Amino acid sequence: MKKLKEIKSKIENNKALYIFCKIVKVLFSIFLAIALAVVLIQKFFNNKAIMGYRVFSVASESMKDEYSIGDIIIIKEEEASKLKVGDNVTYIGQKSNLNGLIITHKIVSIRKDNNDYYYVTKGTSNEVEDPEIAYSQIYGKVVYKTVVFSYFGRLMSNIYSYYALFTIVGLFASYQIVKIQFEDEEDGDEEEKATDNS
Repeated sequence: MKKLKEIKSKIENNKALYIFCKIVKVLFSIFLAIALAVVLIQKFFNNKAIMGYRVFSVASESMKDEYSIGDIIIIKEEEASKLKVGDNVTYIGQKSNLNGLIITHKIVSIRKDNNDYYYVTKGTSNEVEDPEIAYSQIYGKVVYKTVVFSYFGRLMSNIYSYYALFTIVGLFASYQIVKIQFEDEEDGDEEEKATDNS
């Protein structure tokens, strides 16, 4: 405990070192906050629309020319008539081996039958087009790929990085708890000394 006090005292007395430690702590906290936010997005927010927007993480290499596995993309609900060839859309598959899967592919053709719209999509890395889909299957059009969140999304798609993050978070949280405990004990010791001196 004395060694911890000495180290803390040296850091606080050295202004440059103190500022450096504060900056590192803030940056590390931001890093952890972003990484945890990405995990939460991937685990809990898929499929849920908020003001017409949805967040998805890319899970395959079918669009690797544009998106990597782990990239975080923002989807906006769009009217059927406004979707056009070349748009990237996210939809729920209902046919063959795509049944039940959420897919983000590029529209390659559009067919209108009375007032209903139908679309054919294709992954930029795929040789074969997807089965035709109805507008009702489409969640929305890709409007943005986040840069920072995508970096952490790719990092979190690696199982080793995923568990390493939570190990670091656990250690960081443990350190903060121990630090608070020591500070409480120091405050108690100072109060006792003040009482004894009076």
